[in-house]
Amino acid sequence: TEILARIVRAFGGPLETLRTAPWEYRPHPVWARHDALLRSAIYSADLPWQVGTAALTVGIESLVPTMIEPLFRASVRNYGVSSEDARWLESRSGEEERQHGENGYALLAEFVPHGDRTLQSQCLFYIDQLSASMAYGLLESGRGAE
Repeated sequence: TEILARIVRAFGGPLETLRTAPWEYRPHPVWARHDALLRSAIYSADLPWQVGTAALTVGIESLVPTMIEPLFRASVRNYGVSSEDARWLESRSGEEERQHGENGYALLAEFVPHGDRTLQSQCLFYIDQLSASMAYGLLESGRGAE
């Protein structure tokens, strides 16, 4: 958590609130919606585990490297964040994160039957929702904070 704390501090985020009273921190509404979607896919007793896998690994993890690489580079080049402070971002922009997304595709290919249209629809719904939330909502909320 110390590496993440460095990047929050470097961007002027509410580090003290996050450390001392995290329950008082109010994220941007887009982040709250993203979190609610992810939790509903992963923790719902009504959805199969494949839906959580689809949401997390394909809907989110497959996009992480593509989104974080430019953020990492820009934070160092344009915003004066040191490479040391940006190390957490750098760790999210590489091959390890890319593999998380690939693992999700492999799991779904193996464990979502071709004839199970209901399960396929549930997986696709959460992949679409979480991907849209990551690619549009979270990026837009960050742009709005500039």
